[in-house]
Amino acid sequence: MNLEEQLNSYKNQFYSENKKNSFFKSKQKLDCATVISKKIPIDKLLSNSIYIIPNSAFIYIDYPILKHFICPETYDAVSEHILQLNKIIVNAYGYFNIRVDLKSFTITAAQRYSHLIQKFCGLYLNETEESNNIQTIQIYNRPTVMEILLNMFSPFISKESRNKVEFIKQN
Repeated sequence: MNLEEQLNSYKNQFYSENKKNSFFKSKQKLDCATVISKKIPIDKLLSNSIYIIPNSAFIYIDYPILKHFICPETYDAVSEHILQLNKIIVNAYGYFNIRVDLKSFTITAAQRYSHLIQKFCGLYLNETEESNNIQTIQIYNRPTVMEILLNMFSPFISKESRNKVEFIKQN
């Protein structure tokens, strides 16, 4: 069974044991992510959802996989993992890029993960050494609420960094 199948299996098991909420789903989704993050080693989860694209200066962030295990208990591990990849790429190229697949990302996901997003924006999209090393952030599968999300997190993003964000259309 591959990782995506494992994640879906654990998610289905969680919801079969815990009736899926119609309201207040955010906490339940975080609870599910917490359970999943304890069943699969965090290194395996991170290496399959946030990694360096071979022979490039890109860190790839795969939200469709990440969403299954991202929760307050994993925020530090996610942040540290991205920082480690950042250092590897900067040492090799002198700069780095980020490519993010935001397929299925919603406004409620932004609210659920707002602490981590603010931390990420503060580190990589503000006036910091890390933000000076970033050339571009490519966003694939742009959510329909992207303008709302940018407004929501704009206090944590410098003007210079806003110009580094590219929205990539997929065929």
